[in-house]
Parts: sequence; C-alpha cells; structure tokens
Amino acid sequence: MMPRTLVCFGLALVVLVAALVLPDPPPAAPVTRGVLDLEGIREVEIQAPGGVGVVLRNDATPGFELFDPDQAVTQRRDGDRLVLASPSSGQFDLQVRLPTSVRTLIVPGARITSAAKTESLQVQTTGAIFWGGDAAELHIQDLRPAVAPGQASAEQPESVSLAAAVATNEDCLGECGKVVAIESGHIGRLEVDLRRGGLGINLPSQVGEARLRLGPKAWFTLGPSRSLDHIHIQQDGTAEPDAAAGESTE
Repeated sequence: MMPRTLVCFGLALVVLVAALVLPDPPPAAPVTRGVLDLEGIREVEIQAPGGVGVVLRNDATPGFELFDPDQAVTQRRDGDRLVLASPSSGQFDLQVRLPTSVRTLIVPGARITSAAKTESLQVQTTGAIFWGGDAAELHIQDLRPAVAPGQASAEQPESVSLAAAVATNEDCLGECGKVVAIESGHIGRLEVDLRRGGLGINLPSQVGEARLRLGPKAWFTLGPSRSLDHIHIQQDGTAEPDAAAGESTE
C-alpha cells in the first residue's frame, strides 16, 4: 500500500513542478466582432487584401469577426449596397455572416459556405473562390483583367475536351492553378465566367446545369460523373466542345 501511495505522491509532485516551471500559454488574439444592418441591402462588397470567409445562413444575426488585433473593420452604405472594408492582409482573417437574401457579393477572393440553401447569388471576384453548399442559382464572375499583369498578350491554348478535363488531376488552387473551386453542394444552375486560371467542379453530378464561359487562358477540371450532357463550355467565343468528349488530346 505504501509504495502505491509514494508513486501517487511523486506523480502529483511532478505535475506541480511542471505547472510552476512551464510558461503559461500565450493569450488568444483578441477578436473584433460587429453586427451588420442589412435592411434594404441586396449587394455586399467586401474589401480585404487577405480574402474573406463568408457563411450564408438565416438562423444567425448578420455580422463579422476579425482575427487581427491591429486592424479594424469599417462599413458604409451606398444605396442598396453595403461596403465592408478591412486592411487586414491575413488569409481569411475577416469572417462574415450574411443572410441568403443578399443577391450580389463582391469580394477580393473568398471561401463561401452556404449553410442554408441560397436561391440566387452572383459572386463577383478578383481572387480565388472556394464554394461549398447548396444553391438554386449561382453565378461566379471573374473581374480580373484577361491578361495577367506583366504579360503582353494572352496566347490561345489548345482546345480542351470534356474527356480531358475529367481525366486531369489538378489540385493546385489560387495563383498556381484553379481560381474557382466548386467543392461541394447541390446547385440547380451554375454559371461561371472565368478569364484566366482554372475552374474545378468536384461533383458535377450534383449540378443540374452548368454554363462555363472561359477566356483564352482559362481551363477546367471535372470530377467523375455518369453524364456530362448538362455541362456546357464556351471558350473564348468558340463553339462548345461537348462533341469532342471522346477525342484524344495528345
């Protein structure tokens, strides 16, 4: 009995010494929170160099959280548009909750999660978009110039067939690859206007109809699907390449 008591006492002593010697964990960074008044608002413009995380839901008060103690968030109204701005450059340091009544979202790049089915949403972006969740209609519009800064012109790539797109395994996102990533969710109608970079649809079978308008420096990849008849691609004003789905791209 005595040895067991000594062992327990020794363990307790070790824990006590460790608590006295080890430094306290650093305090959590303060979070700036705010409420958004969206009465009469149909458009939300978010200005944040590091991009923004957006959650669309109707069961919570619209608001924001900023995980950057050195910066602030300002908001102003411009007609039926709310402009939300923060100079924070940390990736997705700014998190915003919006209701599905918002019809247009203007962002510098965003990870958007639709926690409640969105009826109709247009996303205008100058950066990468990651989408997850359900939507009846979703339109993503690339606002970047057709030619990247520093490039003299946009060279016309070889035509990309649907079969080649399905076979391509490209997981790179952002500047090194895909600019638009449809990661999950059921979408009734999807429209994407992409000037350059990549577009990926992980589960094309969960999209009712997709119309993809691609610039001369844009490309796309598709996850597995039994049928691709509902995917319509137009590249730089050329005819849709659906008929080339069975052709080789060597």
